Amino acid sequence: IFYETVPLRPITTWYLHWFAPACAGGDQTSREFVKGMVEESLLARRCYGGRTFVQPTVLTDTAWGSLQVATLFMVGDREVVYSAKEAVSRLDKVAPLVESVIVPGADHHMVVVNPNFVSDRIMHFLVEG
Repeated sequence: IFYETVPLRPITTWYLHWFAPACAGGDQTSREFVKGMVEESLLARRCYGGRTFVQPTVLTDTAWGSLQVATLFMVGDREVVYSAKEAVSRLDKVAPLVESVIVPGADHHMVVVNPNFVSDRIMHFLVEG
């Protein structure tokens, strides 16, 4: 009954504009992407009902430091979940094999907001190691 009484489209739209400000306020393609995310979210709720979200694992400094393979960590400079600068600073101290990159002008959806930068950095990482 909750899903039928709460205006999910406006709430979902508001949340995505908060969570992805660079994406939601970017060019037409980015705005269409967010609109599509709203529609997919509403469709998923209708099809699957209310589900408990799986909470992401937050790695400890020890876990980051124990990585034995080269790893690329990318974060948008407009990330709202945590500070990009603090995350990169932390990784630089505890995880020597992690290459950290701050994506300019991007939020959590960096691939949508700054696809060329992200692609170039990934390719550089894979080629150069």
